[in-house]
Amino acid sequence: MVGQSPQPGTPSLNIVYKDKDVTCYLVDIGEGDLSFHADVHAPTVGHNLMRKFSEIFSFITLGLIERGMDHLDTWVEDDEKQFNFASFFGFEETGFLKSIPIGYGHKLVREMRYTFPSLDGLE
Repeated sequence: MVGQSPQPGTPSLNIVYKDKDVTCYLVDIGEGDLSFHADVHAPTVGHNLMRKFSEIFSFITLGLIERGMDHLDTWVEDDEKQFNFASFFGFEETGFLKSIPIGYGHKLVREMRYTFPSLDGLE
């Protein structure tokens, strides 16, 4: 899973892709910024699923680039697997910690950012 999903019913939670293996969300975090979150439903993630996830992520980011976005954030718990998964897709730590509501409490998560590559000269 890349990022931590907010509570169900959050009005700014938008599903942008869903199938039997993964659900991908974009969350409006204000000031024109979006946060990406993915819930992986597959019990294990092998090479074929990573390739599929990479294609899905590419389509999502290309759509955002077309809309003028230059970066995408995500939040990861203090979990090495989540951190490595986000890093695989190009997210880098920003150094910021964020407290997000989980159930009746809050959880501290690390913010990570993916800066989109420039498409200048590719047309």
